[in-house]
Amino acid sequence: MRKTGLLLGSGALFLVVLYFVQFVLPYGFEHILQVVAVILIVVTLALSGTLVSGDRMRANQAIDSTSRDRGMVNSWSIILFSLPVYMVLIILYLWG
Repeated sequence: MRKTGLLLGSGALFLVVLYFVQFVLPYGFEHILQVVAVILIVVTLALSGTLVSGDRMRANQAIDSTSRDRGMVNSWSIILFSLPVYMVLIILYLWG
């Protein structure tokens, strides 16, 4: 439970940092959030092993059976970290 709170808090802090970065960059806050959300989705998919073919996944699991579990833990960690970004992006989309 502590790890979940830590990841969500880190994601909220990251969101605050992105808000202040918008004043330095010539882009709007919503555009920055869209780019960050796409990057976080790609990173999550890459860590979970979804972006590789099934043959490669089976070969990796045959060699190291703990790699799947480690990949899923990393994926869930990234998802929890990025949850505040997704929520703010949805709110901006609905109210924008």
